[in-house]
Amino acid sequence: MRSFGTFTRDLHELADRFKACGVTSVAMESTGVYWIPVYEILEQRGFEVILVNARSAKNVPGRKTDVSDAAWLRQLHSYGLLRGSFRPDAEIATLRAYLRQRERLVEYAAAHIQHMQKALMQMNPAAPSCGLGYHRRSRYSDYPSHCYRRAES
Repeated sequence: MRSFGTFTRDLHELADRFKACGVTSVAMESTGVYWIPVYEILEQRGFEVILVNARSAKNVPGRKTDVSDAAWLRQLHSYGLLRGSFRPDAEIATLRAYLRQRERLVEYAAAHIQHMQKALMQMNPAAPSCGLGYHRRSRYSDYPSHCYRRAES
């Protein structure tokens, strides 16, 4: 049993090791986002990579470690009992990543605009040119009276 690191160089060493051992197909769990670099490098190097839903592979009791999980996946894969999860083509996956990032940035921008608007409302800044005129008279008594919006009584 040999373990590999998670840096790109290490993942290429993993692919080299698989090639040297005659591996043509790899099954792996798709948990979190950790599988993505491994998947992409193995796929680029010509391996058939099958993503397995972790819940469907863990229905067997007694498997408690990553090593035993890997051995169990290898055994199921060798018998052809694993069904791969959907993974779009590289171009579609890239486009989806861009769209998700754009959506996140738009949400961040909207939140920041709301924070600025809230801060401005709390500060109630003076407008010497009487642009909006939403000032409290007691706070800005230095300005001429025509700069205040008077509350109707």
